[in-house]
Amino acid sequence: MTEKALSFQVGGTRLAVTLHVPAGKRRAPGVVMCHGFTGNRIEAHFIFVKAARALARAGIAALRFDFRGSGESGGEFGSMTVPGEIADARTAVRFLSRHPRIDARRIGLLGLSLGGLVAANTAVRERSVRSLALWCASADPASMFRRLRTWGGNPRREGKLLDVGGLGVGQAFFRNPRAVDPVRALAGCRRPFPILILKGTADPVISMEENALYLRNLRDGAHPVRQVLVQGGGHTFERLDHEREAIGVTVDWFRKTLK
Repeated sequence: MTEKALSFQVGGTRLAVTLHVPAGKRRAPGVVMCHGFTGNRIEAHFIFVKAARALARAGIAALRFDFRGSGESGGEFGSMTVPGEIADARTAVRFLSRHPRIDARRIGLLGLSLGGLVAANTAVRERSVRSLALWCASADPASMFRRLRTWGGNPRREGKLLDVGGLGVGQAFFRNPRAVDPVRALAGCRRPFPILILKGTADPVISMEENALYLRNLRDGAHPVRQVLVQGGGHTFERLDHEREAIGVTVDWFRKTLK
């Protein structure tokens, strides 16, 4: 397995990338990983690094990247929008697909929290995507926007920015939630691809009711859907046994759906 720091550009802004490629010379399937709101390509307790290495050991390449304004990528967090992150993820899919060690016919997407919402919207827009895994994914952007507007009770304003946990969120972020509704996007997509919904039952961020929007609206649609509940698991599966379960289920999912 090799791990290499790379980059690509979106709109003239450099995005930081880490690519994990399995050993050998054959072309491998690949998975693009989308981190959550205020996160980065490492994610909490290094779970994205651990998942990427587990995928590579299983013969599946993994591309971790920082959205514009996050992590080591260029840009300002205050300029971040969901459509902008979808554009970043679409570029990441194309970047991975062009790599000489990657089989462009076998591309998957993994998204955590807001990254799940982004991954869902990206999957319906990029025809090369063959499989999707959602980790504690946002399902209702309008509800998410309301939660962020009341973060910590009464978030302070810094000029035109809303102070959310020490990060300034611009007003453009909160516009037009219907346009980025992941459930609506997936339900309207007639190109079938399998979807894994992985959810911690003790997740304090995404409720079981919000998560149920995916199942309720997709179970009878074009996409085969599987839900796995990690009993007692939190928003990022922040316990060693929960983390192992989440990564193990996900690696097995992509091994089967990208074979």
